[in-house]
Amino acid sequence: MLLSGIDRSELRKISSYTVATHPKLRSIFTTPSFVLNMHTA
Repeated sequence: MLLSGIDRSELRKISSYTVATHPKLRSIFTTPSFVLNMHTA
C-alpha cells in the first residue's frame, strides 16, 4: 500500500468516514493485517 503521500491524520479521517458510511467495511479497517500494513507503509 502506498500511503507515504497521505497524512496519518487524513488517513484516519478517511477510514473513520468509510466505516461510518459503510459499516460492512469496519472489519477490513480493524483487521491486524490492515493495521500492520498501515504502520509498515
